[in-house]
Amino acid sequence: MLREGDIFVPETGTPSFGAATMCLPADVTVVWPPIWGSIGYATPAAFGAAVAAPDRRTVLVTGDGSLQLTVQEISRMLATNQRPIIVVNNGGYTVERAVDGRHQPYNDIDNWRYTDLPAVFGRDRGFTAHVARTEGELAAILAGIDGPPAQLTLIEVETDPLDLPTGMPPVGSGDVRRRLPRTARLHAGPAPGRATLSVSVRFRPVTSRRNFRSGYASATGTKWSPGRL
Repeated sequence: MLREGDIFVPETGTPSFGAATMCLPADVTVVWPPIWGSIGYATPAAFGAAVAAPDRRTVLVTGDGSLQLTVQEISRMLATNQRPIIVVNNGGYTVERAVDGRHQPYNDIDNWRYTDLPAVFGRDRGFTAHVARTEGELAAILAGIDGPPAQLTLIEVETDPLDLPTGMPPVGSGDVRRRLPRTARLHAGPAPGRATLSVSVRFRPVTSRRNFRSGYASATGTKWSPGRL
């Protein structure tokens, strides 16, 4: 999917778990805020990256739930002749299904006609839209996108609501929250009335065979010591 020199913007959630295990081609720039968990970030971030580097191909991989939060950025992409979008349509928040259970109704969202969105936001702008339901269909579509396309390209990839990428805990494996490491603790200080807050933040998964380095960030009291990503 990715080629040398691309700018790759995976959305928080399911796409970012998949991205963490990828081996990237040379000189690929990844724009990704895994620590904040702010869904909807990737679409405007991809727009900004494409404006900053118009000669490079920007590839956005976002989920349907995240796209519905910041979908209006497609309008500005069309107005400035921006690049591919790939929408992973899995019927809602699959990353939350892995955490809270597969049948929680608040993780299901309305099924938009994603390939019609560019026509809504730019009636007089050209665009290309595809739907892929199999790996073969997606591979054929991507084979026809070599370098920055002439116009915005939206690929709706339909997946099963419970299809999880490598690195995500399997749905039905138990309460994930109980199995997460404790990340904050408050303990009494040396004198009455005083306390020390110790916080440890860990990112998992943040490694791949080639392009990601494991790291952590921790804070003790008021001193902040960032790790590496």
